[in-house]
Amino acid sequence: MQDPQPALLHYLQVVRRQMWSIVLAVAAVLVAVSLYSVSKTPVYRASTGIVVGQGGGIFQPEFGTSVEPFTLTMSNLLRSHIVAENVIRNLNLSTTPDALLADLQVTTKPSSSVLEVTYDSTSKARALAVLHSVGTAFATLVDQKLGSKTPPATGGTGTGAQPQPITARVFDPAHLEPGRVAPRPGRDLLFGAVLGLAIGLALAFVRASFDDRIQSSRDASEAFGAPVIGTLPKPSRTSGASAPRDGRHEKRLLSALELLRANVQFSSAVQGPVIVVTSAHEDEGKTRVAGDLGRALASAGNEVICVGADLRRPKLHEYLGRPRRGPGLVDVLEGRLELADALQGVKLDGRRTGVPEQDGRLRLLAAGRVLRVSTSMLAGERLQELVEDLRAMGQYVIFDSPPALVAGDVYPLIGAADSVIVVARQGWTTKSTAEAMRTTLEGLGAKRVSVVLTNSERDESGVQEYYQPSGAATPRARKKAASPLSKLSAIRPRPRA
Repeated sequence: MQDPQPALLHYLQVVRRQMWSIVLAVAAVLVAVSLYSVSKTPVYRASTGIVVGQGGGIFQPEFGTSVEPFTLTMSNLLRSHIVAENVIRNLNLSTTPDALLADLQVTTKPSSSVLEVTYDSTSKARALAVLHSVGTAFATLVDQKLGSKTPPATGGTGTGAQPQPITARVFDPAHLEPGRVAPRPGRDLLFGAVLGLAIGLALAFVRASFDDRIQSSRDASEAFGAPVIGTLPKPSRTSGASAPRDGRHEKRLLSALELLRANVQFSSAVQGPVIVVTSAHEDEGKTRVAGDLGRALASAGNEVICVGADLRRPKLHEYLGRPRRGPGLVDVLEGRLELADALQGVKLDGRRTGVPEQDGRLRLLAAGRVLRVSTSMLAGERLQELVEDLRAMGQYVIFDSPPALVAGDVYPLIGAADSVIVVARQGWTTKSTAEAMRTTLEGLGAKRVSVVLTNSERDESGVQEYYQPSGAATPRARKKAASPLSKLSAIRPRPRA
């Protein structure tokens, strides 16, 4: 049983797989914010400073070292309805006191008797006029209601101190602040990016929680209940026997095939010469795995026979460079042709295998002329005899069989095979499908089952390129490849330069 995956690594993998969802969410929010900024009417801000005090000074000693209670009281008085009504009446505005006060803000600082007053408006002229009127009306009202002196206190034996009048004076006349309050494209876009990222991450994890697809070797091993013996990268845009492959994709493919071939030869997951390569459904890469595995084993010096047993959609002959469909498996099973006459030689491509062509031999038993497919074609004693004949003729016999959950043709082959390799496509095959495949193989009594994961976006095996492609080999390496020991070079990694 595999160790639990670290939570942080799991989250990072989810983010990597759902990257497009995150990018689209951020882009959508940024577009929405941009449209909002373009369509929104600009808002401007005017500000002024009003100094409040007592007795002509800033504040009196009875307030101690803090004037905060006094300035808070004056702030509340400035934002009163009486001030707003005076401003509306003086400027003849068509608004209400509450609406005017909603755009009027007053702030104070500790130990300061200055009221910082601001007013926001879509009109620069209105912002200045309103704030100028606010300062004038407030100063007038303070002088009228709080500025008169109270007569001295009488009675008693002591002398009463005369209260000092409250004053309010506009010190900093109303003026416009630079720029505009809203919209602010830079600030809005930054906020939109953060919001879009948060939405994208939430969407990514929601999608991941409902995603039933196999996304890694760990997922495949757990879903199929079988070890993963290889992960093959995505195929290049050009495929086929004569398609050129080079660069990083070529190196990664050679490393992946090297590991797959080594697992087939030496691991306990695959034993015996007869191997059936199948999948749950079509388009998961089983034909590609059968062909590439045959090439890799033959290039290591083994006699390999690849059999096109998918009679409904035969494609193995095309993948191995045999475009013309001639006699094959069906003809041998029906007794129209001898097995030895139906086998076709396949030329190995050194670019695909990383070793010279003469190091191995690969033969193909194509599907043949299939007129009508029935489930009985691959059943019976004749199939058993054919499997035994192929077993005697080659060190490895690889069947490219139909998908096991689509056609029952593969069932007799699974029973006759020594090992079964199930091909799953990363990001395509679902875990529920894998569990159904697992149940089917257990019911058929499959002896040894392993998994190959195709369409892998990254190399999960950690394999490095231990050898160079044949085209880049040095003269010494080419001389070594021509010697009898060259067969071992496909098994043992070459030392790094």
